[in-house]
Amino acid sequence: MKKFLIAAAFLFVGGLAFGQTIVVKSGDLSILKTPGVYATVDVDWSATKIDGMPVNEYVKTRSEGAQMSWESDNENMKSMFFGIFTKKNKKGVQGVLEFNVGNEITYMSVGKTLQKVDPSLVKYRITIKPEVMTLGNVGGMFVPFSTTAGGATMTGTLEISDFTTGEVLCSVNIVDFQGMNGYTEADRKNMVFYGIAADLCKMIKKGASAN
Repeated sequence: MKKFLIAAAFLFVGGLAFGQTIVVKSGDLSILKTPGVYATVDVDWSATKIDGMPVNEYVKTRSEGAQMSWESDNENMKSMFFGIFTKKNKKGVQGVLEFNVGNEITYMSVGKTLQKVDPSLVKYRITIKPEVMTLGNVGGMFVPFSTTAGGATMTGTLEISDFTTGEVLCSVNIVDFQGMNGYTEADRKNMVFYGIAADLCKMIKKGASAN
């Protein structure tokens, strides 16, 4: 009985971790159902505060190793979102990666194999704009009712814009979204983006809109 109650407590806390909110503020996510076209994925950190500090100040509080890996960690977060979005929205808009090759930008779709994409098929830009983040603490795995431990959380917006004109076609509010826990700060950051991508794809299938 005691083991059952402990297990139930962890399940309960796990459920609380996914009580976050993703709401369509304007537009219609159905635009991402269109097959045969692509979207780039970007992250805008310009207005982000992590644990109450601007990003550049927060980074200075980390270890030397964490500071050195900060940029690559951010690319991993973007890749995590990109990969899950591409996999779970496979019947609709797919993600593409931008590569600067000489004076030209090459667009590559991952899918099962890396392949070049006709630039004329890149129709949308998905931009994630974190505003407030907390990066959690691995202690949540062992102290389930700690108020500071657990997965990383993010509040911000996600915008889908026309790739050519920059017009915002759909805006999504993300409120206190908590990802699954992980042993490292980088893992916990990745899991926030994983969770947002997975939930966004569920909303796309349902045709979620602001109306």
